[in-house]
Amino acid sequence: MSTPRRRPTGGIRRPQVAGRPRTGRADDEHDGATETAGQQQAGVAVDERSDAPVDVAPAAPVRTGAEEPGDAVTDEAPDAADAPDGAGDGSTGPGDPGGSGTRRRGLPLPAAPATGRATAVLLAVTVLLTAAAAFFGVQWYRTEFAGSAANTALTDVGATAEVSAQVGEAVTKVYSFDYARLQQAEADAADVITPAFRPEFERIFGSVRDLAPQQQAVVTATIPKSAVASIDGDRATVYVFVNQVIRRQADGGAPQEGSAAARLRIDAEFVDGRWKIGAMTPA
Repeated sequence: MSTPRRRPTGGIRRPQVAGRPRTGRADDEHDGATETAGQQQAGVAVDERSDAPVDVAPAAPVRTGAEEPGDAVTDEAPDAADAPDGAGDGSTGPGDPGGSGTRRRGLPLPAAPATGRATAVLLAVTVLLTAAAAFFGVQWYRTEFAGSAANTALTDVGATAEVSAQVGEAVTKVYSFDYARLQQAEADAADVITPAFRPEFERIFGSVRDLAPQQQAVVTATIPKSAVASIDGDRATVYVFVNQVIRRQADGGAPQEGSAAARLRIDAEFVDGRWKIGAMTPA
């Protein structure tokens, strides 16, 4: 009786095939390691102490730095449809510390004119608005600086009183005369009128020279009321009420007395240190 050969513990011994010579223990160990590695790659481990297979988890693939073109692994990014709302569009989500949780929308801007006609209309409206602004600006300037602010009659009481007194005196001298002293009356009137008003005064006083001696007329003028409308530098406008009391006696008859009144506008000028009559018109 032969003694059975003890199985080595270093690996799995392959069964003996009839007719094949033994190659030695080294070949058996090499073949056993190869078979064991193949079974581990297949996901099955063999217990050396038993013949029952043991299940193990498959090992994770190990990348080697140089990958085959066919074996490259690609990480696909999620589709845009799978992305959360608000991602990528610049809006802030509920988790953003600076956001309010709602989409921010900018104010709509007016569209530019698309046609030449619309551009012309817009240009015309702009020109009209600019002209209106300029017009009202000029009117405001005249009211503030060329109106009441430039009228000395409303701001300087002393100048207003001076104009009123001197113009009133000049009017009484022009409209007052005595047939016995006509030359004196004409000289007094000449001192209170400007050279520009001299021709008009000559026309008025010419009839006085003819009629006053015949009628023995004596005319006395008074100014019951006057108003200085404006004073602008050396020019002034004054409105006066003139009352005339007329006494006359024609052809040795009974004395007669009458009166006349007129409202006049006097344009005065400051000449040679006093206010003189430059023009006189009914008002």
